[in-house]
Amino acid sequence: MNRYNLKYKWTTSKAQDTYGYNICTLLVDEKKAGRCNGGGYDMTGTSLAQWVESNFKNELLKLKKEFYGLSYHDPNWTPSKKIIEREEKGLSLGLERYQDFYKQSSKLPTDKHTIPQINGACGASSVERILNALGYKYSCIDYDSGVYVVESEIKKVAWHYGLEKSNEQQKGNMIKNIGRYHQNKIKKQAIKDPIGSYFFGGFDLLPEKQKKEVRDYLKNKKNSN
Repeated sequence: MNRYNLKYKWTTSKAQDTYGYNICTLLVDEKKAGRCNGGGYDMTGTSLAQWVESNFKNELLKLKKEFYGLSYHDPNWTPSKKIIEREEKGLSLGLERYQDFYKQSSKLPTDKHTIPQINGACGASSVERILNALGYKYSCIDYDSGVYVVESEIKKVAWHYGLEKSNEQQKGNMIKNIGRYHQNKIKKQAIKDPIGSYFFGGFDLLPEKQKKEVRDYLKNKKNSN
């Protein structure tokens, strides 16, 4: 999918243990995709991160660069025997388990670390940078209404030039067509201003006859001076 319509919905919790807490719910194409509550951290970033790490899991596993807030985890991780013993004795209340979980994580995917996790609480901008690396742009449509859009950069280019793409071959054709489009624009400008093209580019795209006329003109101009 190349375009996703996002909406952040804010409500207040009425649950017994969280009564009065702010709730941020992310809807993607009208379906719930992320949710968090509380305050004092970036709740939109957290909700966005939940959706990105689940919806773009395969793409995240292909990244070769580290990103702030992004880590990868071992699905088979278990706490050490020492931590379990301390918990059973009441000497550890879960913090050591939590610390060990992140200590055993990786900043890049490996054969063992196959579960991507994004700490969106560190800021929606960090999640946005990860989306950019995946080839998507995160844009605000209406801030007050919480409406955003995530759109494939490739699709935007294709749409701009009236092209479509559905597979790798079409992607290649699209890039070639864009190259031809720009080359034709340069050629038209060169034909319109052949002398200018000699100095500013596009001269090599001119017909041989016109190239000769430009060279002769510049040579005569130089001799007359």
